Amino acid sequence: MILSRSTVFANFAPSMVIILTHGISLLIIFACAIMVWLAAKSARDTARENFTDGIIRAKNSAKTTYFAEQLESLLSRVNQLNDGAFGPLTQQPLVKAFLSR
Repeated sequence: MILSRSTVFANFAPSMVIILTHGISLLIIFACAIMVWLAAKSARDTARENFTDGIIRAKNSAKTTYFAEQLESLLSRVNQLNDGAFGPLTQQPLVKAFLSR
């Protein structure tokens, strides 16, 4: 959007309304990216808690040791997820693009 209003493509004079609109749009985009990252972080924390509780319950019962091992495997997979929405905020594509400028 910003590039399309450049004087390279046409003789557009920058106006305060256009700049304000672009600024608000970018703010909304970054807010959505941060909200998705926070939601993924919250979901991971909830999954960790649930798996940990399940492991404790399964280990207390002698019949479900195999189930406890499966839950431990799942918990390790959840802990190893570090890409996509589960990656650090500085590794998100939108933030990386902004920081590389």
